[in-house]
Amino acid sequence: MTTGFYCTVKRGEKTAWLLGPFAEHEKAKEWAFAASCKASDIDPRVAFDPYGTAAITREGVEIAELPKGKLNHLFPKLFN
Repeated sequence: MTTGFYCTVKRGEKTAWLLGPFAEHEKAKEWAFAASCKASDIDPRVAFDPYGTAAITREGVEIAELPKGKLNHLFPKLFN
């Protein structure tokens, strides 16, 4: 089993997977506020949405094969 941790923001029933996957939950928690701030630059309404972390667990895949966060490209030093 492989688990990837993500920085997320929620709006209603929808979850936006902003940054990730990270191998450690602590790393996702460390970057959650920065991810929500960057998302707020794109959509100012994000400032009113709850942010945090979430995980995806899949069997038979490497962490690099998990879905990429929507804002990974804005944090190139984290995801090279």
